[in-house]
Amino acid sequence: MAANWMEALERANAIRTARAELKCSIRRGEARVSELLTDDLPDEAHTMLALELLMAQRHWGSVRSRRVLSRLMIRENRQVGELTERQCALLAEAVQQPPGAIA
Repeated sequence: MAANWMEALERANAIRTARAELKCSIRRGEARVSELLTDDLPDEAHTMLALELLMAQRHWGSVRSRRVLSRLMIRENRQVGELTERQCALLAEAVQQPPGAIA
């Protein structure tokens, strides 16, 4: 029983670490959210919140991220892995728009 518990903790820790690395690579510009959404999503991003993914980008704070999600009628607490292909495509297109184009 304790071994299963420890394995679960190690797995959760590995996912959190991988997510943090993904967010850092997005912030540094090594990975693009639009490409992540349209290509194969990394395993660690499946359980990431859509809001969290958007906010990992440079110059994307909570207001801008929430505004985009609201306009696309996507809940903030929706996991990226739960998004439909259409929602992923719309979100990928929205993150490529210049800041003034997002109303």
